[in-house]
Amino acid sequence: MKATASIRQRPPAVSGQRGERKSDPEAIWRKYGLIPSSLLKSQQADQHFRSFTRDVRFRLALEELGGLYRIFGRFLAGRADLLPSFYLSELLKIPPEARPVLSDVMKTELGRRLQNLEPLHAGACFESFRGNYQGQRVVIEIFEKTGKDFFKEESWKRFCAGIHLLVDDAEHLLGASSVQEEFQQWLLLQSDIERKRGILKNLQAAPSGCVSRLPRLIPELQSDKALVYEWREGRPFSLEIGRRDSAVRRSLQLFVESFLEQALFLSFVPSDFDPRNLLLTPDQGIAYQVFPAVAAVPAEFNFELLQYTASSVAGETARAIRMLSRIMKGQSERLLWQEFSSLQPMLKIGAMTPESVISLENYWRAAAGTGIRAPLFLQLFHRLVTIFGHYNGKVVPSMDLVSESLWPVMGRILRFRLSEIASVEKAREWMMGTGLLFFETTRQMGLTLEQLRDNDLSLIVDATEARPQEPKRRGRTINLVTCLLAFAVFLAALQVSFRSPSPAVQISASVLAAISGIILFILIARIN
Repeated sequence: MKATASIRQRPPAVSGQRGERKSDPEAIWRKYGLIPSSLLKSQQADQHFRSFTRDVRFRLALEELGGLYRIFGRFLAGRADLLPSFYLSELLKIPPEARPVLSDVMKTELGRRLQNLEPLHAGACFESFRGNYQGQRVVIEIFEKTGKDFFKEESWKRFCAGIHLLVDDAEHLLGASSVQEEFQQWLLLQSDIERKRGILKNLQAAPSGCVSRLPRLIPELQSDKALVYEWREGRPFSLEIGRRDSAVRRSLQLFVESFLEQALFLSFVPSDFDPRNLLLTPDQGIAYQVFPAVAAVPAEFNFELLQYTASSVAGETARAIRMLSRIMKGQSERLLWQEFSSLQPMLKIGAMTPESVISLENYWRAAAGTGIRAPLFLQLFHRLVTIFGHYNGKVVPSMDLVSESLWPVMGRILRFRLSEIASVEKAREWMMGTGLLFFETTRQMGLTLEQLRDNDLSLIVDATEARPQEPKRRGRTINLVTCLLAFAVFLAALQVSFRSPSPAVQISASVLAAISGIILFILIARIN
């Protein structure tokens, strides 16, 4: 607990700084023409770089500076609230960290139990390797720096001072203290091994039928510096999206569906996106070579995020802004509307961006304009959607894969909720009493409706003319009586399906129970 407290109090410097260059940020900015020359320092931009666009020069400068600057560039990829769109696709080209090297201490410790260790991936705050354990392939993540050894106060101060020099053109927002704090929070998320281990442990109980293939922890190999889990077999996703055939659209849609499933169903958002870290498994699923650090979606915002996404895709602006206001802890809807109304259209020359992604980007820009910091999971959600929009427009510009992938995920959520309601255990509990049974069923159905619709998010807009009050009451009475009849049929069919010795009767009764349950669901939805 002491180590965790110290992590939260001090600004980080990461293991990626091992090879950090000692270049002068001001000189590099001038070299690439990102800040103007002064009378005292007359150095101009190199002639070689003058023909490059500013976004390319910015990316090259970050790569040359290395260390935290390179990692900051990866963090900025997808940040549509901070940079124009053409910057975002350019920053995705920043290569990953240097090839990981296993220290002698860890090599001795792991070498006793693991064989054939080979470097895999260097993250911002950890290094990963692949090896064999008792005939099984595993991934080993090494977090060697913890506590105050993980932080270099002077390095962080120099980094912030270097970013503050960028006061011109599109990069002027990057020097804000709020941006530095968000970058710091993003780094801390990736450096917390115990948090990552706990989330992976909880995900072992994820429902079946998901597109995401989540790794299993290897309990006997865990330590305070090493996180070990199983390796998933599959084809590299980066090779799939580089192809030019009909299969690439399905591969990309699988991944977008996997991301939406993780955020809206499994309630976590990955901290980073790198196509080189993804695998397309033989059973048509998506797996990670190295499982990324993730931000959990708090339980109280699960359905707000679902409705926010569905409203954005459906073009329901008022609903989307209302849900965004709730997620941002009650931020005034009026202020969000003002910021949203004042947005200028973002010109995306030479880029094809899906409508759903454009909508989500605009809501994010409006939220950033309020000056209120959004929760980390919401920042990561918008950031990854923006990156997917870049790949969507590049690979299959004629389709909106976010919109197409959302509905299978919503169907999966609905199926899971209904299976909870209609499980054998629940049904037997409900059958223990008549009065309690009715109220429990109505409550469960009402919760499902509230979660998926929140009383006014509907899939069908039913425009009706105003009617006198008395016919309305008569219609409600008829609706309630019909609900009771459907409920009685539902109960009787359930009882027969549980108690009948004949398989044919059980199947028939189950079908009847399902049909009456759907009818009951629709009738309850019609009650005002």
